[in-house]
Amino acid sequence: MRVNSKQPFLVQKLAEQWSENNEAPSMPDDKSWRGSMAGSCARQVAYRLSDTEASDPIDLAGFWNMGLGSMIHNELEQAIHDWADSQPNVEVIAEHEMELGERGYGHADTLVIMDIPWVGKVKVLFELKTVGGFGYKNMIGLNKNKYAEGPKWSAFVQGAMYASAVDADLLVIGYLAREGVSKNMAKNYSKSEIERMGAEWHYTKEQYMVVAAEEIERLDGISAAVAEGRTPSEIPARFSKSDPEIPFPAEVTHPEKGAWRLYAKDGSLVNAGTTWMCNYCQFQQQCKGDTDDVLSRDA
Repeated sequence: MRVNSKQPFLVQKLAEQWSENNEAPSMPDDKSWRGSMAGSCARQVAYRLSDTEASDPIDLAGFWNMGLGSMIHNELEQAIHDWADSQPNVEVIAEHEMELGERGYGHADTLVIMDIPWVGKVKVLFELKTVGGFGYKNMIGLNKNKYAEGPKWSAFVQGAMYASAVDADLLVIGYLAREGVSKNMAKNYSKSEIERMGAEWHYTKEQYMVVAAEEIERLDGISAAVAEGRTPSEIPARFSKSDPEIPFPAEVTHPEKGAWRLYAKDGSLVNAGTTWMCNYCQFQQQCKGDTDDVLSRDA
């Protein structure tokens, strides 16, 4: 029998268990936004901060991916601690907590502090993510144009904020593929054995500090606006100022399609495009309704 069952039992039970054990880490009562909101649409952040009920809640497939990521993170923590125990003058802090700006809070995956002779203490902030096979291939340039997209912008921004909070000398963004690259493809693109399963990107202070400051200011501003009584529909559906794919201050105009538009001051259209992020937003239908309401009032 080659047709899969339409009522899987074991897989569903595991996904359901992961969905029940998916609580966000705690943070102080005087903080409102989380580092994981980095790079998100401003309106999506506002929905979360105002405790709006999700119109498009995470489904079991989403919890499945998150559960796999959590398993890998647990293995990483143990591997890093085992390595540190064998190294002199190395301190490892897993799930390092930190304040971000005035209203933010975050939990970095791993902070490694190394005491290097003739150099002194060096801080390395490490953030690990998982990604599907197709996305991973594009990140490392396994595509027709051999163009390496690098890590997701949101992952870099999140890591940048964490690294700036601890004054890290180096920020490391790591990605592990949930599906490894085939041997033949790796050979054709001259990729190593390790690159078949994971890759890292390293950033110095000069590369991450400005982006971190911009994003902290943006998220603090959204939080302040919500605290002052502005509703999510009054918050423009814009992304971070340095987003390489969506030029600021472009706004999402059709959430159901992920379509964004950038207009000049005279109202003329400057640029347009689409983003995949709307289709993964837990407030997509809510945002569509709010956007329709705003457009009808402005008409």
